[in-house]
Amino acid sequence: MASLTYTPTTLQEVLAQLNLSQYSQALIDAGYDMLNRFDTENNTVKELTEELKEDVPMLKPHARTLVRYLFSQQHQPLLSAPAAQNVDDDDLPIAEAIPMSRGLNNYPPSFDPVVPTVDPKLLEKEIRAQMERDYENKAANERAVWMEEHAQKEAAVVVAKEKAENQRDDAKKELALLKESLANKAKGESKESSSSSCPEGALRVQPGWKSFSNAVKEAKRRGIDCLFLLKGVHDENGETVEIDFPLKVVGQNKDDVKIRAGLWIKGKKEEDVFFTDCTVTGAKEHGVQQYGETSAAMHLKNVCVEKCGYHGVSVYSTTRNTMTDCNVNNNKMSGVYVGNGGCMIIDGSATTIHHNVTGGRSDLYGLLAYHSPSSIHLKSLTEESISTNNGGGGNYGGLGTIKTI
Repeated sequence: MASLTYTPTTLQEVLAQLNLSQYSQALIDAGYDMLNRFDTENNTVKELTEELKEDVPMLKPHARTLVRYLFSQQHQPLLSAPAAQNVDDDDLPIAEAIPMSRGLNNYPPSFDPVVPTVDPKLLEKEIRAQMERDYENKAANERAVWMEEHAQKEAAVVVAKEKAENQRDDAKKELALLKESLANKAKGESKESSSSSCPEGALRVQPGWKSFSNAVKEAKRRGIDCLFLLKGVHDENGETVEIDFPLKVVGQNKDDVKIRAGLWIKGKKEEDVFFTDCTVTGAKEHGVQQYGETSAAMHLKNVCVEKCGYHGVSVYSTTRNTMTDCNVNNNKMSGVYVGNGGCMIIDGSATTIHHNVTGGRSDLYGLLAYHSPSSIHLKSLTEESISTNNGGGGNYGGLGTIKTI
C-alpha cells in the first residue's frame, strides 16, 4: 500500500519543509503572511522571484526555491494557445464495410465453418473514434510546439527591451552627471577629492579583474586588517563580494578608485568593517549591504555609492552603522534603506542622497526607514538638506523614524 504524502498548508510549514524558516518573520512583515498572498496567477517565476528579493528581501537562490515550490502546487492552464479546430462529423472519411469472404481458406468444400459477422456501423464508429483521437493528439502536439516557440520569442523580446532600457537609462545618467560637472566647473566649484596615503601594514591592491575579491581572500588568509586600493577600476563585473571579518578598505582617491561590485558585510555583531575614499558602482544588486542581527557594523566615510541594481546602502537589523560625507546617487531602488529594527547614523556636511529610485517604485524613497522601529539618525542634518531629486515615493519616508539628533 502506497504511503500518504503530507502537503504543507501554511507558510510556516512550507518554509520549514524548504529549510527557509529564517525568512518567516521577514515575509510576514512584507505582507506575505499566507500562501495565497503569493500571486502565482499574474506573475511568472522570474517576476515573483524578483518581487521577493526586493520586498522581503530574500537571497535570490532562496527566493527561487520558494517560488518554484509555489508554482509546482498550482495548475497553470494554457493561455492563448491555438485550440483544436471543430470537426464536422460529415467531413471525416467513412470507411466502407469490409466484405468477409469464405473462399480464402483451405477447408474442403464439404466443411462450412461459421464466419464471424462484422457490423459495418460499429466498425465505422471505431475507425472514426480512432481518427478523432489521432487528430486531437496532433493538435495537442502542435499547441505544445507553439507555446514553446511563443515563450522563447516573448523571453527574447523582454531581454531585448530590458537591455535597451538599461542602455537608455545609463546614457541619461551619464549625460546628467556630465551636465552637472560642467555646471560646477562654470561656477568655479570643481570638486577636488583628497588623496589618501597607504596605512602602515596595509595590503596594496592594484586595479584589475577580480582584484578586490582576491585581495579580501588574501587579507583574511594572512590576517591583514587593511586594504589600500590604488587608482583604477577594481572590476568584479557587478557581482557581490562577501566580507566576513574585521577589515578597513581605504582608497587612494574617492573619484579615481572604483569598485565595480556589491559589498556584503557579514562577520560578527561586535566587529566593524570600514570603507574610506572610494566609489562603489555598478553592483547588480545592493551597493553596500548588511543583513542580520549578528553581522558586523558598516562604517562609510567619503564614499560614493552609485548606479546599483537594488538599494545603494542597505541595513537590516544592526544598529551601529555610520555614514560620513557620503554621496549615494542613481540607484534603482532606495538610496539608503534601513529595515527590521536597524539603525544608520548619517553625518557630514558633504552628505548627499540624490536621483535614486530610478526604477520608479512608489513605495521606495531616497531615505527609507522601512519597518518600525527602524531608524535613520541625522547628525546636525535634515532630510530636506541631504535628500533631493529622488524618484518613486520621494526624498524620504517609511514606517520607521527619520530624525535629526
